[in-house]
Amino acid sequence: LQLAATGKGVIHVVSLSGPNKTVWLQKTQAHDKIISKMHYFESTSPNKNEVSETVKKVVTGSYDGTIKVWDFKEDGTLTLNKTLGQQSGPDVMGFIVLHDKGMILCSHNDGHIRLWRGGKGTEKMYFGKQDESYGQNILYIIGHHGYPQIVTAKKKIVKLWGLNL
Repeated sequence: LQLAATGKGVIHVVSLSGPNKTVWLQKTQAHDKIISKMHYFESTSPNKNEVSETVKKVVTGSYDGTIKVWDFKEDGTLTLNKTLGQQSGPDVMGFIVLHDKGMILCSHNDGHIRLWRGGKGTEKMYFGKQDESYGQNILYIIGHHGYPQIVTAKKKIVKLWGLNL
């Protein structure tokens, strides 16, 4: 299965079943505006019977100001799990999902980077608008001696930030 996003906030789930053969399985109106980033991941955790199961998720960010976390089923169905941010908030330009920490770091066009923690969707303003180098691109790396860092870039300026999680 493949995922594709359109400029109108729609996610398409397609199956590529051979050369030049595409089968459209699902179409979901995910956001009101352009989807700026989409991320797929799988995680394994014990269910209520303490049996390990693999959960598939899709995370989307949009110019409508929200990040949405979706459950992704084998048949291509997307079910909204949670919404982070506020509709008509600052545009989501990019985000990183820190799977091992249960967090999402999100860059916005207002120059802020916001940190979303855990299942409750609590927000923490991680970096304020101190200069104009935030907001376009964001990348998570493990730096010198294993310290987590992020790289931000905008208008030909690249910065490296220490991350104290």
